[in-house]
Amino acid sequence: LDVRGANFVDGPTLRCALDGVAVAAEFVSPTQLRCSLPALAPGVVDVRVANNGRDFGAADDGVALVVEARARVSLLSPQGSMLGGEQIVRVHGSGFIERPGRLACRFGGVGDVPATFVSPSEVHCRAPIATAAAAATVEASNDGVTFSDDGAVFAFREPVFVASISPEAGPETGGTVVVLHGSGFSRAFAYA
Repeated sequence: LDVRGANFVDGPTLRCALDGVAVAAEFVSPTQLRCSLPALAPGVVDVRVANNGRDFGAADDGVALVVEARARVSLLSPQGSMLGGEQIVRVHGSGFIERPGRLACRFGGVGDVPATFVSPSEVHCRAPIATAAAAATVEASNDGVTFSDDGAVFAFREPVFVASISPEAGPETGGTVVVLHGSGFSRAFAYA
């Protein structure tokens, strides 16, 4: 947590207090500190600073830190796309907050992309262009910094080429099994 203020003094007793619980502070400058955040429950936390580790000031000296539940990812739809497709991916989960410019999806090893808020349980992300077939975990973030860690997998796969089908016709009532001939097919993916 970056804390900005005035008259910070570098020393071993420099501390931040989060709702009265003191934590170590790293001196950056007389106007900036970095405090290590412990795990916090969602809600509003009072943040204060003391150069001597004891005198954190009066009740109105603190600033409020809003702690939000981390975004969670439970399902992707679709769960993969062809290389270079820039597929729109519907990310289902919980805890999404509408924050234009900060809401994001991370396609592990491929890149971060902006997300579009749909509801607290759904965002849409455009999959980045991948240059090689790979599986990437997809995570979401409400602030572009802290991402979920749920491990939903999105597959980037080689393009499929259909050279022919057999048979080329069937009855209108359906039920005909059609065989596709070509390249790029994989047993790991479902095709529709």
